Amino acid sequence: MQKIKLIALDLDGTLLNDKKKISSKSICAMKKLINKGIYIVPTSGRISNDEIVQKELVPIGVRYFIGENGGIIKDCIEHKNLKVVSMNLFESIDLIKKLEEEQIFTYFVSNEKLYYSTKNITSFLMNAFDEFFKVSSATEGSLTDVIRERNVIPEKIGTLLNSPNDVKKIMELKNKYRELLIMQSNILAVEACSKETSKGIALEWLCEKLGINRENVAAIGDSESDISMLKYAGIPVAMGNALEEVKKYAKYVIDDNNNDGVGKFLTDIYKGIR
Repeated sequence: MQKIKLIALDLDGTLLNDKKKISSKSICAMKKLINKGIYIVPTSGRISNDEIVQKELVPIGVRYFIGENGGIIKDCIEHKNLKVVSMNLFESIDLIKKLEEEQIFTYFVSNEKLYYSTKNITSFLMNAFDEFFKVSSATEGSLTDVIRERNVIPEKIGTLLNSPNDVKKIMELKNKYRELLIMQSNILAVEACSKETSKGIALEWLCEKLGINRENVAAIGDSESDISMLKYAGIPVAMGNALEEVKKYAKYVIDDNNNDGVGKFLTDIYKGIR
């Protein structure tokens, strides 16, 4: 395996197990690799002030974070955004309207804040995604009103679904918009962002800034939103629990997220360089 200088890590379904926890093995391996001068870059649909990022990853030395599926790149040590990509305003409003008409629970992210409407919320969603609701700002009306009243532009639009059957309704909109990219992030979530960004585009931008060649980059993921960074990285890695489509782009397939796949892989990397 070629020399690794940066490791891009998806969070949900990859570094995190299904209980949304990071293993002690993964934490230990990341610390050791960071101390060796290797960048660990969480690359996620989450926002940069997410509790896991701030309380578990930044304290061990993680500096750069790619959030909102590539919509934001943040220096967590300097507390500044290096790059932010907003969605097309008119297309994002149209998408939100259509999702709300289909009675699909919808939220959007802007300026590192989460906004959602209580219109289509269910008890199942409240229980299944309780962590999400702790950090979000609610409105009883339409999210389009929030956009107009607060003069904000979405950087990411997301959905939380009651059933995998709801995915089909959203994916039918995939080719409707010229400037929006719509993709499935897990079995109960579909997300949209600007076509001008992706995890792969953001990772390429950060690597160029840091002077790191793609051949020296490893990327690990499990979902459709991770494919772009796997295609960019010289060492593309898929989780054992990854979608089959994602595995097609991987050079290595490791153990799943509930069996410490990332922890084992990072430990092997460390053993190879120490």
